[in-house]
Amino acid sequence: MMLNTNNPTPLYKQLYHQLRKQLKNGDYQAGEKLPSVRDLAADCGISRLTVRRAIGLLERDGCVHVQHGSGVFVLPFHNPDPPVSRKELAALLATDEDVAESRTICVNTVVADEALAKSLCIHPGAKVIRLERIRFAGDTPVSLDVSWLPTDLCMDDVVDALDMHARATD
Repeated sequence: MMLNTNNPTPLYKQLYHQLRKQLKNGDYQAGEKLPSVRDLAADCGISRLTVRRAIGLLERDGCVHVQHGSGVFVLPFHNPDPPVSRKELAALLATDEDVAESRTICVNTVVADEALAKSLCIHPGAKVIRLERIRFAGDTPVSLDVSWLPTDLCMDDVVDALDMHARATD
């Protein structure tokens, strides 16, 4: 597999797109094991961490399943296109007359339970800001986003402003 170091696209995303294309084209069948991280890294001339990031994206998309200690296995291909990022969605939907925007509908501070703490790599019981927003293309709602922000990663004035916003909307 050839990756282009002159391309501004990060190497892990280039690898992700190439592997995804191979999966979509049927180069690997459901249940088949992908080459090892070490082999992919050697073939592409990149670090194993870079390969792991690409595989992480494939796993996020439901294209592969990582069995630690056994390898990466192909799942039945069912999602022809990767998810679109917010920035890409805004670019796709925004025209001169149709501007993409978001509206905050809920902000509050909560205590992280076990599952949330594990997802955010924080301790259970840590304070987290829950931010709920609706994304619009013009007047049309296109997504509902819920973000969880550990308060210890936010600047104090951001936490204070979000708390004030939450009190004002209650």
